[in-house]
Formats: sequence, C-alpha cells, structure tokens
Amino acid sequence: MLTKMMRATAAPAAARRAVAQRSLDKQKLAEYGLGAFAAYGILSNLNAGVLVTIAWLAVVKQTGLTPIDPGQWPKFLAVYAGLYITTNLLRPVRLTLALAAAPAFNSALERIQSTLRVNKAVAFGLMLAGIAISSFTCISLAIVLCGGFPNGLPPVPWKR
Repeated sequence: MLTKMMRATAAPAAARRAVAQRSLDKQKLAEYGLGAFAAYGILSNLNAGVLVTIAWLAVVKQTGLTPIDPGQWPKFLAVYAGLYITTNLLRPVRLTLALAAAPAFNSALERIQSTLRVNKAVAFGLMLAGIAISSFTCISLAIVLCGGFPNGLPPVPWKR
C-alpha cells in the first residue's frame, strides 16, 4: 500500500520536473536566437525525412505498392507512427545538437543578411525556405533512388 502511495505522489512530481525542464529548454533555445530555431528545424526535418523514407520503403517492400496507391495509406501511417513514437525519445538529443549548431546557423543568418542586404526577418525566411526545399528534395531523391516507386513514377497531375 505504501508503495502505491509513493508511486502516486512520484508521478505528479515527475510531471512537474518535466514541465520545468521543457520551459528551461525553451528559455535556452531563446537565448541562442534564431540560429537555434533553424538548427532544431533542420534536425527535425532530417529526422522526419528519414522516418518518411523508412516508412515509405517498408510499405513498398511489404506490399509492392507505394503508400499513395489505393488502400496503402493506413499501412504507411501505422509504420510512420511507430517510428515517430520510438524516435520521439531522441528529442533531447536533437535539442542538444541544435544548441551546439546554433552559432553556425546564426553566422549563416548574418551572412545572408549582409550579402543580400535584407533585414533579419527576410534573411530568416530565406533560410527556412532553403531548408524546406533542400529537405523535400533530399527526401524525394532518397525515396526514388531506393526504389520507392516500383511501378515507375506516377504521372504528374497535369498529364493525367
């Protein structure tokens, strides 16, 4: 009985510590500026890209069809969700890497700003657009090059 009571009081304490740690992490990210935000974004994009690629290729290997073929989307989502939940445990590692990379991203942001003679908001938008485009391109190429379309690439919408 005493053990149950100890567990019952330990859970809220653990939750409070987790919330306090999370706000500390947000404070630390804010101290490192936009570079930390961009670094965390690219690390999260890389993580998501790897997960999408693995889930996509797993569905293709298992079924011989792509996730965009009729009836395959739920299988893809199930694989992706399992991978996401597992790798969500690595979020503190991504945060640590983002904080370590923040000075490099801040430097790149300053370089974009001075080279293009734009304000910080525009430079940051350009940086994020570059990250998004390169992430999408890398994910797409990885899926295509690893055999993610066993029946060839689907026709583009304007040629259907």
